[in-house]
Amino acid sequence: ATFDTNSKNNTGFVATPHWAGVEYNDGEVPQIRVFPGWGSWPLPMIKMMERLGLGAYWYTTGSAADARKPGAPLTVGFGATTAPTTSTPAPSTTKAPGSTTTAAPTTA
Repeated sequence: ATFDTNSKNNTGFVATPHWAGVEYNDGEVPQIRVFPGWGSWPLPMIKMMERLGLGAYWYTTGSAADARKPGAPLTVGFGATTAPTTSTPAPSTTKAPGSTTTAAPTTA
């Protein structure tokens, strides 16, 4: 996807995938472009999703789901973080087991 960088500084950035005004002309279901905010995800992604039967979800089709289709902003942070620490208990020692052989039954 192509992103617009909404904000950036030395600690990270926020980017939003391009959507509004992106045309898609290859689908079985035509793209609807009559309302503000119409758009599409990138063509290669939609082509892959079409093989799964999900192509029309990734561009405006006039469905009630169109409002949920644009990508949400992506936040990326830079900088040092404290690595998680784990503690592993020292192995415990156990006494070696006693004899593990048993006497064969005797018959009288």
